[in-house]
Amino acid sequence: MRDDTQEIESTPPVAIFDADWPPALVFARSLSRAGVPVHVYSHRRFPAARLCRDTVAFARCPNPSDLESFQGWLDAELGSGRIELVAPTSDLVLCHLHLLGRRHPPLVAASIAPTEALLSALVKDRFAQRCQEAGVRTPRVMTPRSADEARAAGRVLGFPVVVKPRAHFATQDRGRLVRDEASLAKRFVNLMLETRDDVLLDRLPDLRWPLVQEYIPHGPGDLLSVAGVLSPEGRVLGASASRKWAQWPPRLGVGTFFEDADDPDLVARGCDLARRLLGRGFFEIEYVRDRRTGELFALDLNPRAYGQIELDAARGLDLPWIWYRSVTGRPLEALSPPLVRGMAWLQTLPFVMGLLFGAHTAGGRREGRQRLSMVLRRQRVHAGLNRHDLASSGLYLLRTAGLTLDCLRGYLRPGA
Repeated sequence: MRDDTQEIESTPPVAIFDADWPPALVFARSLSRAGVPVHVYSHRRFPAARLCRDTVAFARCPNPSDLESFQGWLDAELGSGRIELVAPTSDLVLCHLHLLGRRHPPLVAASIAPTEALLSALVKDRFAQRCQEAGVRTPRVMTPRSADEARAAGRVLGFPVVVKPRAHFATQDRGRLVRDEASLAKRFVNLMLETRDDVLLDRLPDLRWPLVQEYIPHGPGDLLSVAGVLSPEGRVLGASASRKWAQWPPRLGVGTFFEDADDPDLVARGCDLARRLLGRGFFEIEYVRDRRTGELFALDLNPRAYGQIELDAARGLDLPWIWYRSVTGRPLEALSPPLVRGMAWLQTLPFVMGLLFGAHTAGGRREGRQRLSMVLRRQRVHAGLNRHDLASSGLYLLRTAGLTLDCLRGYLRPGA
């Protein structure tokens, strides 16, 4: 087990962006507790991670969503040596590192997947193609370039289908499950990126068009995840599995309730795929189990820290710390202790909203009672919240409340 009081001298600082979200908070708390200098950057004056107890420094930066401004700023910071190492906390941060090509300081280059492997993970149809080459099944994917082609894709795949962006760093929209040609055509057009996003589309022009994906029917507990860290040489340094029980929006959304899953075969399968597709760094592979056949399909590969990373930290698998020691060449002894079982991770406010939203039907009330019973029987860790870090926890909770209401309004908006 790691000694949280241990001080490490002459350590390179870690730059943390996405400073209002759980992965960034976990990185800041884990590394600062070990004496690693944590530098938080944000376009906001008071992001949640700035208020973490042991954050060493804070500085303003351009909004990462402003691709041109942030790209130029990050290139200058990396080139000057003011930033030596970047925490891989979001697709958008990794997109910027990809767009910089091979102009990475040595520590940054060692800490994330190679440039082309990174793009193959971040762009969903490329991930499906790489899986096919590796002999791993994924839902079928089609890449239409017009509403008419989207309708034809829906007929080939069979409704319902999923229409979603090719890459989540290009837009905040997560996509939708659609059940007919008219709805598919409308959502396809709504998800097309505007040509004014020229910085991104000049480099990755295919991102303008969303993709259409086969929907794999699944039941409760059929969404699974394998996550961990690979060394710069591709060795598995720590990995675990989890099971998603709730998400928002209900059919296709971000997880709000995960539990640990004791499935060594699944962990081995996920680690093998991560090694083949990424080679090094953080990874999370999402799977769906077809309720008709029991077959597993690879859904997604995130080459970064993931939303429910606090679940692994609470279980005893401190992946940010393992990642840091690996990248900086420090000893890795005894960093993967036996994991605590029977834990649940909650994105609390969206989880409660999902329970309330589903309570208008008998089936929804029954499912909600089952979910709540499962949560109450387990040790719980809440996204972004830490009783030893009340200031950042409180600010995170306020931000989450506002975003939860915005999400609910968007979901209920006619035609959304």
